[in-house]
Amino acid sequence: MKRFVAAGELLALSGRQTERGKVLSVYCSTGEGFPERVLTRLEEFLERYREFEGREDLQRSIREAEHYLAHSAPKKQGLALFVDATADFFEVYELPRPWKCTVVYGPSPYTRPLEVLLGEYRRIFLVPVDRREARFFEIFMGEIEEHEPFFSDVPSRVRAGGWYGLEERRIARSIEQKVVHHFQDVVDILLEHFRKGRFEVFFVGLREEDYALFERVLPSYLRERLKGRVTLDPKSGLAEISEVALSLERMVLEEEDHVLIDRLLTMVGNAASATIGLANVLRAASFGACQTVVVDESYREEGFLCPSCGTMTLAPSSCELCGGERRRVENIVEEVLEMVVLQRGEVKYVFASNPRVTEIQRIGAFLRFLI
Repeated sequence: MKRFVAAGELLALSGRQTERGKVLSVYCSTGEGFPERVLTRLEEFLERYREFEGREDLQRSIREAEHYLAHSAPKKQGLALFVDATADFFEVYELPRPWKCTVVYGPSPYTRPLEVLLGEYRRIFLVPVDRREARFFEIFMGEIEEHEPFFSDVPSRVRAGGWYGLEERRIARSIEQKVVHHFQDVVDILLEHFRKGRFEVFFVGLREEDYALFERVLPSYLRERLKGRVTLDPKSGLAEISEVALSLERMVLEEEDHVLIDRLLTMVGNAASATIGLANVLRAASFGACQTVVVDESYREEGFLCPSCGTMTLAPSSCELCGGERRRVENIVEEVLEMVVLQRGEVKYVFASNPRVTEIQRIGAFLRFLI
């Protein structure tokens, strides 16, 4: 099972083309009804393809997916599976959010929901560093990966001796120069990680008295991405580093939530291309107007969906477009998010604990056009 999603991995997955068969892509939530609901969905999907020429390959892929799902114990809210039994291809990703049960069978993995869910998160680096050592931790989507550490031979202290302390001062200057070179080497390694797309922002863990010196050796384009200093050093234990790392990730995401809600409310107040409230978002999505939906991560609501046109409302009624009767669905929020993704829109979840989420009535959207 994939835990940490490396930079560039999603691009490689989405570009994968099968030589012979097709790829089965499965998304599902891991909460109530798991795995029975997704297993039923897979059997229904297979039944629909009973006359399909490549049914045997599809059946093999579905059986592999079913075996995994029946015996898995996921720790996160969702799963994404990609299976091609003809090529011995099987990839699983745990998702930070639940997702509507979706099954797709095609020449390449259906990665659009995965792109949207992963696109919410920022790649963050945490660098505990002192005058002799540095460690590098990549943080993404609640997971942490450590990269190769770095060591140098900077002396730890000045030895006494010399005429009127001149020797001590000379040695101190020499040590200071070696510290600068050490920090420059650390920055060079950091720059290489940045070029490989492993972080967008970073934090350093080092002594307060060394912070200004370290900051001084940073090139401007890295200094702009430095979020601050934390009280860690390379000798800190992994448990402590992990705790700090995950709190930093949440802090970065919460800051972005506040900015997003502020922008949404400002645009609504100025009667610009934005709206708030579930009824308004459902109407906008029904006409393809949602560019980005901002939603409380825990929001669920019953609603009604037209099976022919896809239009959605909160109350039972006939569809305005085709006249058909809308059917009741348990979670209309799940439906509207899937629709927005299919329309090449984006989804941004905000923490349920955010006190301002009620100001947008738990859901809102930036619009492509006013309706």
